Amino acid sequence: MAVTIQYAFGWRTKSEVLTLKRSQVDLGACTIRLEPGQTKNTDGRLVYLTPELTVMLTAQIERVQILEMCLGRAVPYLFPHLSGQYRGRRIDDFRKAWKAACIEATLDLETLDGAERTKRRAELVKANTNGETPGLLKMIRHDFRRTAVRNMVNRGVPERVAMTVTGHKTRPVFDRYHIVSPADLREAAAKLTGTFSGTLPDPSRETPSQLYDFTENVERQETLAPRPTWPGGPVVLSGKRLQNPRRAPGRWCCRSGRT
Repeated sequence: MAVTIQYAFGWRTKSEVLTLKRSQVDLGACTIRLEPGQTKNTDGRLVYLTPELTVMLTAQIERVQILEMCLGRAVPYLFPHLSGQYRGRRIDDFRKAWKAACIEATLDLETLDGAERTKRRAELVKANTNGETPGLLKMIRHDFRRTAVRNMVNRGVPERVAMTVTGHKTRPVFDRYHIVSPADLREAAAKLTGTFSGTLPDPSRETPSQLYDFTENVERQETLAPRPTWPGGPVVLSGKRLQNPRRAPGRWCCRSGRT
């Protein structure tokens, strides 16, 4: 649940998500807020919940209410320990659980079962103990801030609104999280296709005869429409005027004639 909030809004793990209290969630208004002073920049923050988050937070609050009945005391936190010796206390971090989840996700990606899965799990656990990061062990929770920024911008959320949701106060810091990937560049090129007159055809979509006809037509147009010249030499484009290099210095030619 905490990871889902990070993924959706890009909030910081320890200082913003795990410190949330149940009183900061309003299921009726479908909002969740951070109090002033709770964030890194000390500003408060309020965001609206998606339908999926509303359902998940409702279930989480019900689990905490059941915990309260079992303990016989109030539990104000949204993310307390539900079992174990720290039952009822706020979760400070879940680094070990995160690493365990990364190991299981790596095994799922490698589609291993039975003895092979058990052997591979032991290898990943040993690598993690030695500080190595094979597979998905290289993933860190702070990457969700970048993910949230990219998701919002790519879905058309205005950047100023996205900055308010994630808590970025300055544009340079926000831009560092909005990483442009090769896929973004390819998508930009695809969107530009056909927007210019005379756009070259896509070789993958044209037959050799069509490409030959296109090239031949361009060469024919260049033959029929040679570059314009003035008496005394060719006209060279220079800034907004046409300069005749063979004329005396200081004398210029404009498009309508000599001056």
